[in-house]
Amino acid sequence: MSINKFRTKARAIELLGRKQIRDDITALIELMKNSYDADAESVTVLFDNLGTDQSYIIMYDDGHGMLENDVVNKWLVLGTDSKKKDKKHKISNIKKRPLMGEKGIGRLASAALGEQLWMFTKHSSQDWHSLYLNWNLFEIPDLYLEDVNIPLFFNGHPNEIISEKFLESMMNIQLDNLKNNIWYDSNGVVKEQYRDVYFRIKQQVERCLIPIAQLAEIIHSIDEISQGTILVIQDLRHSWGKSLMIPEIDLKTIWLPKSIIALGRLLIALIIPPMILL
Repeated sequence: MSINKFRTKARAIELLGRKQIRDDITALIELMKNSYDADAESVTVLFDNLGTDQSYIIMYDDGHGMLENDVVNKWLVLGTDSKKKDKKHKISNIKKRPLMGEKGIGRLASAALGEQLWMFTKHSSQDWHSLYLNWNLFEIPDLYLEDVNIPLFFNGHPNEIISEKFLESMMNIQLDNLKNNIWYDSNGVVKEQYRDVYFRIKQQVERCLIPIAQLAEIIHSIDEISQGTILVIQDLRHSWGKSLMIPEIDLKTIWLPKSIIALGRLLIALIIPPMILL
């Protein structure tokens, strides 16, 4: 007789996240639900470089942000019961809003939109926390969750987290994931079945063009109010059209629980030609 334990493949992240998201609209709405539940009064979604291989989305809000403990023990923990505990009260902590995030997949929704994610979040009682993910790592069937290193940085100054030195250090940690022996055959050559994703990850990380000037402006604007969260989603999986921009959404007027379907229709109308909506 022996005793063993369940182990979780890295692909579980993809199965629980991206594979559960119907489409890009659903993914965007799931992320906006997180902003609503964080008591944000506004959320802004910016699209840039659409139609190119350098396309990205920046989404930011003025919600309460996350503490270091929230990032480590909630955002990075699958199956966390944080939302379930809150649902007993069915309201948010500060503005007493009915909570909208129910699936527990909101944090993974960005994977349905793009292949890379940078997250910057600030709680009023702490400085900035940063995280960098390349979602393609979670497509490798032979990797386990514990094999994937996630670059994290806590309590950084605004100017520090947008410095080239800082961003480069995060990228280097991300590239360390490609040193795992699982990628290589006995001769130290990248296995044939992993070549495409290996070099895709390598290329994405090495050419990771963070819009520093744009990001700096947003970070400093949030820093002035002491709280908020920024998501930079890169290498978009699908085309949103070359001229799309979703304007700032006022959560006080639009983000009512009954308005979620209307918001979805608004987003669809911005993306799909009107004739298709007949």
